[in-house]
Amino acid sequence: EWYKLPPASLTGKQKEIIRKVNRRRFGLHMNPSEIASVYNERSVPTLTGAAQWDEAEVQLILDYLKKDNLGVQLRLGNGKWEGFKLP
Repeated sequence: EWYKLPPASLTGKQKEIIRKVNRRRFGLHMNPSEIASVYNERSVPTLTGAAQWDEAEVQLILDYLKKDNLGVQLRLGNGKWEGFKLP
């Protein structure tokens, strides 16, 4: 259950997928369904181990990004995970 882990405990691949979801949602203004479609087309593995991406998979990441303002920090840090100030 990756979504229960603090950012420092995520793998590099998990961080990269989360960072790209953040960019697609808030930089490119894609909705969860569009993001899921792109990831399915590109055969990106899901973080939960599901066979395919769907809106729920993307929403789980978006909810994780809301936790501790992680999404905002990623955007302000230009997508870098280093230097986060989490409570």
